[in-house]
Amino acid sequence: MQIYKRLDLLIASFLINVLGLAIPVYIIHSINRYLGNGNFDTLIFLTITVIIAAILEYLIRKYRKFILIKINDQNLFSTKESQNENFFQNETIDKQLDRLKSLPKNYDFNMQISFLDVPYILLFSVVIYLLSPLIFFLYIFLAIIILTISLFYKISKNKQFKNLNDLSREYSSYEHKFKKNFVNFKVNSIFYKTLSTLKKKQVEIANKKNLLDSNGYDFETLNSLLLNVLIIFVVMISLIEINRGDMQISSMIALNILVVRALLPVKLIPNIMFYHSSLNNDQRYQDDISKSKLKFENLKPIKNLKLNNISYMYQSSTLPLFNQFSIDFSKGITTVITGENGSGKSTLFNIICGALIPLNGTIQINGVDIDRRQQNNITELSSIINQNPIFKNDTIMECIEDSKDKQEKYNLEDLLIKCNLNSFFDDKNEGVNLNLNKNENIISLGIKKRIALAQVLYKDSEIIIFDEPTEGCDKKTCQVIYNFLNEKIAENKIVIIFSNDPFIIQGAQVVIELKKGNKPIYLKK
Repeated sequence: MQIYKRLDLLIASFLINVLGLAIPVYIIHSINRYLGNGNFDTLIFLTITVIIAAILEYLIRKYRKFILIKINDQNLFSTKESQNENFFQNETIDKQLDRLKSLPKNYDFNMQISFLDVPYILLFSVVIYLLSPLIFFLYIFLAIIILTISLFYKISKNKQFKNLNDLSREYSSYEHKFKKNFVNFKVNSIFYKTLSTLKKKQVEIANKKNLLDSNGYDFETLNSLLLNVLIIFVVMISLIEINRGDMQISSMIALNILVVRALLPVKLIPNIMFYHSSLNNDQRYQDDISKSKLKFENLKPIKNLKLNNISYMYQSSTLPLFNQFSIDFSKGITTVITGENGSGKSTLFNIICGALIPLNGTIQINGVDIDRRQQNNITELSSIINQNPIFKNDTIMECIEDSKDKQEKYNLEDLLIKCNLNSFFDDKNEGVNLNLNKNENIISLGIKKRIALAQVLYKDSEIIIFDEPTEGCDKKTCQVIYNFLNEKIAENKIVIIFSNDPFIIQGAQVVIELKKGNKPIYLKK
């Protein structure tokens, strides 16, 4: 835990818990001294001292809160997105999103306070032992019972939370499908049936939440009962010891305060255990990624990219889309993959780019198997344009700067002319500062593809992968794309194009036709 590396936090937590003993000490000394000798000045002095201690404890708690919030804000702000992008690609998107949502838990304020304060249970336990060994052993006995109950409750709560999250996600997916297809549902007379199904799922979610809340209430009630039992026995044992002359009344009052303060944090220990385990799992996850990450620069120069016995099947299908399919993309060879809609072009495109993981088979670069978890890093070596480009930066200049190789220099005006974008940006009031994401609706598909092309123009990629580069484009955009492809072909790059464009097919050395339900056919080899 990073908080344990902060000396100011450790000192603050030590002072807070030591000052927490001020009231029990005050009770013991004020009763013994004032009732013993009736000295009013002593009582006033002790009262002022304990008030100062209480105020000091309050101020130190405020300081500790300020430091923790500041540390958490800095850590969350400085968290690199790249650490969140290297997800294991064979996980579901839901798990990936859950990992993102769980980022704030690493900086959970209440859990950090627990980490700092729970160890001081030992301090209060020692003081209890010094006042009454018998009450100390009673305290330990009940603390073990509460710890055991808390552990089982935490395990059960985690399972219930997981079930509730899965159910909520299932409902959201069903609701999204309903909203998207409600017209078809009405036409097919299943509108009200679907609404009824959604209602049943919502009732199930409500029942799960109620069960979770009910169990939480039972847990707190049981803890309250055990605490009351402890207080009752503390009073009983103390009175017996007072009657024997082994204890004073002031110690009995102090013990009641101490056992409450020492027992309440015990139920937090399982939370800390699971929290720490979760953080360790996340750290191991990041370490595994770092260890398994291929040093792609060691693979250069790239001579070939190979799909080796790739198989893939949609979840809703009974037949595989690809079955033991192999293909070798070599340097200096332009390969075009064609086929009708639904034949698997986009799926194969996503497999090559690492966005989809095949059921079996491997992707190799220069004969080296690419780790499944790192197949998405093929994009580091590639210039990729998909059917409908999406921009991760707001302006074209930011897009180019983010994509181009560091050493490459470019003239923006020449680049816009080369990609036939100058007239588009000249017509806009913002010019090249036009926000591409906010104005996505006014940008045609052809312009999007030209901007995407501008992004990769100054990226010295070993592999060029285009998915339907000329689909939906006018003649000017097509010509810009043809020119770019001809340049890369002349540079002996690995060029992979998914297209039905006859001009692109005509210029390829290898042409493969995908047919749904059949083996791919080589039209040109």
